[in-house]
Amino acid sequence: MNLTIPELALFARLLTEIKVVSVKDNKQQYFKFLSQIYMSKDDKDISENSIKNAFYSSSKDTLASVERLLIRMLNTIQKFKDSKMIS
Repeated sequence: MNLTIPELALFARLLTEIKVVSVKDNKQQYFKFLSQIYMSKDDKDISENSIKNAFYSSSKDTLASVERLLIRMLNTIQKFKDSKMIS
């Protein structure tokens, strides 16, 4: 992924907050899963602890960066809706 560990962790947290992903009482397993399937733009190996720490704490820069990405995603959806390619 072309995201930093804090950005990846924030996206993962957003998915749990809006209940797209349900982790209930098993967040540690979620952190393990994330650390095993993703690599960040900075690190090939991500530890469960780095995901966990970033999951619970985001800097203003990380929040702003993810917000910009989400806005780009929304703009892309709007382009899809406006496109004649969408049925």
